[in-house]
Amino acid sequence: MPLSTAPQPRLWRPALVVAMLAALLVTLSAPAPEVAAALPAPEVTATGVYAYDAGTGIELFAKDEHERVSIGSTVKIVTALVTVKYADLEAEVAIVESDLVDTALYSNMQLQAGDTLTVSQLLYGLLIPSGSDGANALARYVGGIITGSDDPIAQLDGFVAEMNAFVAE
Repeated sequence: MPLSTAPQPRLWRPALVVAMLAALLVTLSAPAPEVAAALPAPEVTATGVYAYDAGTGIELFAKDEHERVSIGSTVKIVTALVTVKYADLEAEVAIVESDLVDTALYSNMQLQAGDTLTVSQLLYGLLIPSGSDGANALARYVGGIITGSDDPIAQLDGFVAEMNAFVAE
């Protein structure tokens, strides 16, 4: 049986080249710490802010980062994340009276009982004007998907349990 005289491909070479290019791109894309520190601080109206580069662990900006603040926006972000995990963004949700909030007390998206919006539209209303009414509608709708129940209390309980499990991960 004749032996082949053709050179054998060296599979490690392409992998090494790809790894080196990836390392170079990561290195070039991250600003040097002295460059990040030299940038002017952004104008921020939020009560407290903390931003850091997760890749390097370098603090990018901080303003009153140790002050206690309401967790309302954090809860709305988790509401959005759980919603995206379970719901079809194009699914339609009928707004019911229990979704509504006192507009004098809570930020809202001005929903009315009988309105029908997509999950996507409710997510925009939840995150942009921080709509508590949109949060209620999403919690009820997604809670129904999670629990398979038509009972509003079971839906809400199921949604809250899933939010807690989500943040515990």
